[in-house]
Amino acid sequence: MKWALKFNLTDNGIVEDANYMRQIKNNKSIQMKLMKFFPYVFIAFVGTLIISSCSKEYSLENGNGGKTASGTWEFNDSLKGYQGNMDTAYILGSGTNKELHLSGSSLTGNQNFNLILYSDTFKVGSYKASSFNSSFDFSAGGTSIYKAGQIYGEFIVNITSFSNNLIIGTFSGTVRDSANKTTTLKLGKFKSILAGASSAPTSSGVLGDSVGNCKPVTVNGTFIQGVTLTSINTVQVQATVTVPGTYQIFTDPVNGVSFSATGTFASAGVKNVILNGSGLPAFGGNQTFVLHFGTSQCSFVINFQSGTTLLNDYYPFTPQNDWTYGKAPGDSLLLKILPLPKVINGNSYSVMGEYYLHPTVFFDTAAYYRKVGNNYYIYEDVFSNSIANFDQPLFLESIFLKDNMPAGSIWQSNTATGNILGVPASFYYKYTILAKSVAAPVGPFNFSDVIKMKRDTYVNGSLLESGEYWYANRVGIVYVKNVSGEHFIGDYHIY
Repeated sequence: MKWALKFNLTDNGIVEDANYMRQIKNNKSIQMKLMKFFPYVFIAFVGTLIISSCSKEYSLENGNGGKTASGTWEFNDSLKGYQGNMDTAYILGSGTNKELHLSGSSLTGNQNFNLILYSDTFKVGSYKASSFNSSFDFSAGGTSIYKAGQIYGEFIVNITSFSNNLIIGTFSGTVRDSANKTTTLKLGKFKSILAGASSAPTSSGVLGDSVGNCKPVTVNGTFIQGVTLTSINTVQVQATVTVPGTYQIFTDPVNGVSFSATGTFASAGVKNVILNGSGLPAFGGNQTFVLHFGTSQCSFVINFQSGTTLLNDYYPFTPQNDWTYGKAPGDSLLLKILPLPKVINGNSYSVMGEYYLHPTVFFDTAAYYRKVGNNYYIYEDVFSNSIANFDQPLFLESIFLKDNMPAGSIWQSNTATGNILGVPASFYYKYTILAKSVAAPVGPFNFSDVIKMKRDTYVNGSLLESGEYWYANRVGIVYVKNVSGEHFIGDYHIY
């Protein structure tokens, strides 16, 4: 049977086509696919990697600089070809969460090649970015030249031979270039000896000078109080690498902002690294950031221009605000505040729209939100949002967050009543503040002010489901752990 996305809404946003919705409720797989977003079913996250702006072009290099290669790689874009040596290949992780890393460099060593496959077992077959099975990054000096992943389009890696620790394959598909434009790579090939180690080598080295200053430092973009950082807000630092391998270089969160970069150093020596910024600056003035690389650290200062003084707002409902999350298998989900409010029962609500990003298509209204003082309200259809199978649409408004209450505070929503299979039933939520104003790393971000909430769902007085939901100040909901699993935010824009 084919299913169409069919939603008829009245002026109050209530679904009129009850028969269609009843069909959905009788088909569990379809119900899970079409269930609305807010904390009820939060779908798997794929971390979004921000591409730094760069206009320089790179071409095929010659000469291998005397390197001993464990394999080779090559690919073409629309104008030219690239090739180089594979420096290392290894499998990281165990069980159902394994990663196969293929890392190399161009023939002159100026560009880095990093191809990663994700699976519980690696064998001959296809690994698609749309199914979270592959990602690719081709970079120079810490800046991405080409990047592939689930959020950028379809990119396919084919392992054609895998025996005696020798892995051979091809790849092609859609990538984002250094100008954040979509292009296509083709004729990709790789061959490498797979290392026997079960874990990746970890790089080590030194940051900054002898007195702890990060030098040299290049700060890119304008930093303004009250303005969310974008992909142009980066910091270039220098690391002296003594042992090549994977790296994670990051700052502690300061002023609601942090910087980070991950990747692989293919060789030792002095390396320039681009740190991507994220967050929303709370204050103006000079702010000192401490940078970490293994056991080494240094510091640098950024001046934030005075701007808008930010108030506490753990779910901003300004029109055009958006949040991106992952959705398995192979989709991404975008939530966006629509430009026109909705008046329901005399109250004005911000309207949250849902969009599937592959392809981009408006799906439905997720819910209606409003904020009064320190209380955050949601007006939503329990019929289609909850795991309780009510027979008809059942609307309920509840306060899902109180940002001025201390940890340990508990409150309960109003009770909605309806029928389940013709039998009268009641429905309500109980909310508990687990933690208040705490720091929390989530996906690619480090949030400095988070409220952690617990929400229990009750039907006829019995606990049906419990979930944990985190709200970051001036960002919104960033983390969920409930019956559907553990899920993270990937990207957001607050205006």
